[in-house]
Amino acid sequence: MKRSKEVQAQEKELALRNFKFNRFLFIRYALAFSVIANLYWLFMNLFTQVSSIVVPLIMVILGGMAAFEYIKVYWVHENKLKYSKIYFQSQFIVNIALFLVSLNDRVFAYLYPFMDVSPEAKMLVNIILAIGMVIAGVCLFKIHRIHLNKDKKYQYIQRYEKYSS
Repeated sequence: MKRSKEVQAQEKELALRNFKFNRFLFIRYALAFSVIANLYWLFMNLFTQVSSIVVPLIMVILGGMAAFEYIKVYWVHENKLKYSKIYFQSQFIVNIALFLVSLNDRVFAYLYPFMDVSPEAKMLVNIILAIGMVIAGVCLFKIHRIHLNKDKKYQYIQRYEKYSS
């Protein structure tokens, strides 16, 4: 039994929407990872020293704004991820600043009151911050490539549209 043209058109539209949304797959997972890391930092500071929650709270709020951006992008495809770009730029800058100020023992103890001030703890925090910087940098690169339609998945979308017509 042949499918109607309407059903085929709906299937093609759904496949195309999913292809377009999957252009942001790595960025979505990286956003989830970094928001969870910031939430963890926020909750750990909340139970030990309330005054040091400002930075992680701001990052969680920015991450939430970026996450809601993907709900819109699923239904109305856009290449420009305004809030994700702001979030990852902020995360990159915050990680650099934290990396530098954490060299001071007093600042380290203030920012991470749930950890001992030891070389091992500082190394662990700096490794996490460095990983965060790399992830944020990769995401910013991908966001830029997607905005310019120079990402590989855009080429797949172009081929799919060409051959499914």
